[in-house]
Amino acid sequence: MVAALRELEAAAGGRLRVLQADALRLDLHDVAAGRPLAIVGNLPFNVGTELLLGWLDALDVIARMVLMFQREVAERIVARVGDDAYGRLAVLAGWRTEAKILFDVAPSAFVPPPSVTSSVVRLDPRERPIPCDANALQ
Repeated sequence: MVAALRELEAAAGGRLRVLQADALRLDLHDVAAGRPLAIVGNLPFNVGTELLLGWLDALDVIARMVLMFQREVAERIVARVGDDAYGRLAVLAGWRTEAKILFDVAPSAFVPPPSVTSSVVRLDPRERPIPCDANALQ
């Protein structure tokens, strides 16, 4: 996959940078090098939440994230107060971003197909986080 992405990188005229690295260990501040980042990805279900939580701590260098999650996780990210899915992920994502489910992706879009539907979520950093006691969110 990286070889195919390198072709896109070459055609993008400096607007795309492909990194082959462990996303859990990647320092986004080093990657950004003073430029805002857009993170786009189909996240592995087993580390998607962990990645998102780490990236929420680096929103000073992130302009936008468009990420695919298992539908259930996506619903927890965008949930509002009073929704059944409202919890920790909704609080943390909603505090620092505007999050919205863009569309669903059926299992048939993958080989082999997973047993769940996926959803693409857009997260745009808020200009100012919602006022709160950040220590209470830890």
